[in-house]
Amino acid sequence: MSTTPAPEAPAPALATALDRLVGRGVITPEQAAAVLAEVGPPPDAGPPAPASPHASPPAVATQRPATTARAHVVEAAAYLGGVLVAASAVAFLAQSWEDMTESTRLLLLGLIGVLAYAGGLLAARTAGGRVELRRHEHASRRRVSGTLMALGSVLLALLTTEVLHLQDERAALVGGLTGLALLALAEVLAPSAVTEIGLLGATLLVVGVGTSLLIPDRAPQFDPYGTGTYQPSLEEVVVPVALAVAGVLWGAVVARWLTLPVLAAALGSAASLVAGAVLVTSAGPLTPGVVLLGSLAAAGTVLFLVSRSWPWIVLAVLAVTVLVFSVVAEQSAPALAFLVAGLVLLAGAVVAALLGRRARPPGAGTPVA
Repeated sequence: MSTTPAPEAPAPALATALDRLVGRGVITPEQAAAVLAEVGPPPDAGPPAPASPHASPPAVATQRPATTARAHVVEAAAYLGGVLVAASAVAFLAQSWEDMTESTRLLLLGLIGVLAYAGGLLAARTAGGRVELRRHEHASRRRVSGTLMALGSVLLALLTTEVLHLQDERAALVGGLTGLALLALAEVLAPSAVTEIGLLGATLLVVGVGTSLLIPDRAPQFDPYGTGTYQPSLEEVVVPVALAVAGVLWGAVVARWLTLPVLAAALGSAASLVAGAVLVTSAGPLTPGVVLLGSLAAAGTVLFLVSRSWPWIVLAVLAVTVLVFSVVAEQSAPALAFLVAGLVLLAGAVVAALLGRRARPPGAGTPVA
């Protein structure tokens, strides 16, 4: 008589999937633990199979929130201590920086930068490798590692500009490229919100400064037609356009390879919107800014319809609002511009809510922030 083994519960596969979602920042560890506790073993699973003496003990889902809370307290204390130490160091260096010799400055930047970056690398490797570090039980270690490596990247980028004796835009470009390379390595080893924000900042710095250096004549042209109006220079138009394009590409393309794609889309769309607002509100004709904001509104709408990611519809609504405000303010009283912009913003919010409700699958409920 053969004995049919009891079917295995789907808990391991479910726990693995939840671990991946927690590691990507889609859900929190508490939500993952609640799902495991709610699902439990299937009702027809039968009596549990005898455990092997060599098998590892099963993880108790209800104990995860307590462990996570304790880890969060330790992490918050570490961040607070780090901020206090860094603030004290910055205050001390600010008081004595001018009195230091060049060699002392280079030594301090290099020493602190290398220690911070090496500390982040060591913390990342201690967890057992890149794949193991992405598990949710190592989330605190991953964030600390990313923060240390991001700090080291900034300091080493500053060190590079000091060693090469660069000034102004060339210093910003070389420093941005150095920081971008170091932050890319940090993102590969210990991805976190800090490293991804730093990557976007370095990218925008390189794009903005690089575009400015590529334009040979950056002098503004005053009154070329004898009309008494200010005409912006080519740099004042091209640089915001380049930054806006970089922001959209970051949120739409680069975000696919990041652990927090929604954050990347939000930051990229925000950078694009700021670039468009700077262009449309700068002195001179409205045409370049209007075209850029209109393009951002169209791009945001299309990307929202394709990806159903909320930052894009927010970009579309705010781009239209800024565009309408600028055009109306140019043609009439500012009070009317505020009124029209407010009406456009309300209408855009209603449209965004309707599109978001239509995009939500049936029974999805309220999304978790």
